[in-house]
Amino acid sequence: YAAGAPARLIIRFNTRITGFLLDGTGLIPRLSVSTVGRSALSAPQVDAEGTTFMDFAEASMAAADAELLAESGPVKWVKLSAREGGGTRLSVKLEEGYRAIVRDRSCDDGNAVVDFALAVCRVEWYEEPGCTVVDIATSGPVDAKPFRLKEPSRLVVDLPRVWAAGIPPSAVQSRSVEQVRLAQFTEDTARAVLDLGEAWAYVWEALPGNRGIRLRVGSSPVFGRTVLIDPGHGGTDPGSVRDGVFEKDLNLDMALKLKQLLAESGAQVVMTRDSDCSVQLSDRSRMANELMPDAVISIHCNSTTWDVFPSGTETYYCNAVPYSQELAALTHTCVVRELKLMDRKVRRGDYHVVRETCAPAILVEVGFMSNGMDLQKLRDSEFRQKAALGMFNGLSMYLGSEMFRKWRAEQTAVPQMR
Repeated sequence: YAAGAPARLIIRFNTRITGFLLDGTGLIPRLSVSTVGRSALSAPQVDAEGTTFMDFAEASMAAADAELLAESGPVKWVKLSAREGGGTRLSVKLEEGYRAIVRDRSCDDGNAVVDFALAVCRVEWYEEPGCTVVDIATSGPVDAKPFRLKEPSRLVVDLPRVWAAGIPPSAVQSRSVEQVRLAQFTEDTARAVLDLGEAWAYVWEALPGNRGIRLRVGSSPVFGRTVLIDPGHGGTDPGSVRDGVFEKDLNLDMALKLKQLLAESGAQVVMTRDSDCSVQLSDRSRMANELMPDAVISIHCNSTTWDVFPSGTETYYCNAVPYSQELAALTHTCVVRELKLMDRKVRRGDYHVVRETCAPAILVEVGFMSNGMDLQKLRDSEFRQKAALGMFNGLSMYLGSEMFRKWRAEQTAVPQMR
């Protein structure tokens, strides 16, 4: 105080706590503490016994200690008790994973409001073959289900009973995911938004104990799709044999190369054979119909006993299976582009695998073993790698097309029987 300065008298009146009410009707339980006068509620802390507590520094109780036992929900009990030296302590016993959220610690006349919610405790991302994986972990079990929005492209996950206000965005900057944003969507639901880049599809699963969600966002059209690869012949059936070269071996090698390309992009790959073994034609089509994949590709090498020895690539389909012709056209174009052999066009063919399979199915005759120049190229591993790449590119174009989405929607609406 300085001489001549205006005098100021400050009188503080203790806040009185008159009662409290726990409302458990919403997804997030809410505790309202009725007060008369102004006070401040401290930030929540947890003691060694796992009890959450907050203090009213300048508040007294209108009655002795009060306790409320909850019958169900994440709040087990609530207790108000006087502190030595003044003030009142609010203690709460919560179910594991739940946290206390004080929306405004400055309490004017009326109510001090405390919510009890789960928290987002971890957001991380990493790369897997063909996709970016984003984990959003919560402190307790949640029922999270994602959905996709467009313009701009984003993946949304609502997290009921979770509080996520004030969490900064997580930059991802992968090919398929740019960033992850978290915010409070409603009072009792948090929302996670994945801003997408070149994202074709996604799959998701709950984290252990349902404590959050794991999203895999694919950067390739084949991600999450199932492809059945059928290497022609095998075992006691060598296929064509020329100059000591067995067609069954060439077919299997190209099939394994294609499998690797697909698997690296996140596709689920099943093969009718992955070694030199005999597989009946009926077993090949049965495998396809039991699996009901998104596409079937049978790999062969051609041969003829004609006096004129043709060269080039042919691709076959059967009219009985919808969209097989489109799959054949796209794959054939890509294989011819890679191999630069003569284009012998897409043809209808009454071959067992493409005729007796319910999914879109094609048979690729990569080149003619009966043609010396074709055979020389087929014996080259790099050439067979190009053939596999052409098939992969064709499958990618088909599985990313509107015609594939139409076929898949038809299968979901009316399952085919055979």
